[in-house]
Amino acid sequence: MVTALVTLLAASTPDAVQRTRLAWEAAPDCPEREAFVAALSFRTARAEVVGDGDETKALIAIRIERVGRRFRGTLVLDLPTGVTRREASSPRCSSVVEALSLMSALVIDPEHAKMGPLPSQLPVPARTPPPPTPVEPPVERSVDLEPPAPAPPVEAPAITVATAPAPSPAPSPASLHLGAALHLTTAISGLADIGGTAHLSYQRARFLARLELGGGSGRVVSAAQGDGLYPFHLLAGVSAGVFFVPGPVQVDLLATVQGLLFTVRAPRTTQPLEVVRLSPAVGPSVGLLLRLGRWTVGLRAFVGFNLRLDTYVIDPEGGVFTNPLVFLQPSLVGALAL
Repeated sequence: MVTALVTLLAASTPDAVQRTRLAWEAAPDCPEREAFVAALSFRTARAEVVGDGDETKALIAIRIERVGRRFRGTLVLDLPTGVTRREASSPRCSSVVEALSLMSALVIDPEHAKMGPLPSQLPVPARTPPPPTPVEPPVERSVDLEPPAPAPPVEAPAITVATAPAPSPAPSPASLHLGAALHLTTAISGLADIGGTAHLSYQRARFLARLELGGGSGRVVSAAQGDGLYPFHLLAGVSAGVFFVPGPVQVDLLATVQGLLFTVRAPRTTQPLEVVRLSPAVGPSVGLLLRLGRWTVGLRAFVGFNLRLDTYVIDPEGGVFTNPLVFLQPSLVGALAL
């Protein structure tokens, strides 16, 4: 009874030293337990870490683990005055150890604990030797640890809440666009061919497909009788490829198949003649468009390679119409997202 009374009086004395055991578990990249013991001894003289064989029931339990790019430390102090739990998190494990030592000192010695930063050099205590065994005597070991790098002052326990990683951006939804184009085709006839088309395009992720239908008109040249008529004709095309959106600009890179159905008339020849032809062509199509809300406007160019290369007479004096090998079809386009 006398021994218990002395122990109780010593624990209630303001300057009494709190003897406590230390349970330590830390990630491989963290300082060892001696660094924590040295930091705690610097901050308060009222804490004494003893070996596991000591009879004290007081316990400081520390666990530090890596969570992503940060270290998270958990502190549990089981003292005669009660149980206290704290947490700290930092990208540097040495900062977590320093914060946990400050939290422990504030609980054990709230009035006299040192609040400032740790000095660059701290005496590292030797490991507590294990209890003696009948087989071999205890062996004292000392571990020389490189002192932790100085960290900024810890003003308060740093408790952070882990946040979920940002979700990856979802692919662009499918969309339909209805538009029109005014085009000028060169080398189809002796003079320029002017026409227009309406188109419907489908976009999803980076894929683009377009269907267009329209027409145009122009003239051909007869060597003997002057110009031949090149009346309104039908034009149809199908395109597919990819598109990119660097900022407000859209760039289209497509492969196009185009068909042209036309009739050439030479009414002023000695023997009036009509020639009906279907001229297919394939080639690349490039578009440079500006996005303005739901609208897109810009320029598009199609380089066509004729698949039908034939020459035919439109008047007896020698006037001819020849499908060219290559033609260029620049267009002014606009479209509205549906």
